[in-house]
Amino acid sequence: MKILVTGGAGFVGSHLTELLIAKKHIPIIVDNLNSGLYSNIKKFVDSNKAKFIKSDIRN
Repeated sequence: MKILVTGGAGFVGSHLTELLIAKKHIPIIVDNLNSGLYSNIKKFVDSNKAKFIKSDIRN
């Protein structure tokens, strides 16, 4: 199942993403990277286990 994770590059979001991948879901991470770090999710995106969209959900 595809699941949207807002703030996915932050501490909580990146750990949630890891859990979702372990449960065979496909996380779609939306983060503006103001406080989150791309390095927190790079391994998931590079391995095509998650999709990343750099955006602010307030827009």
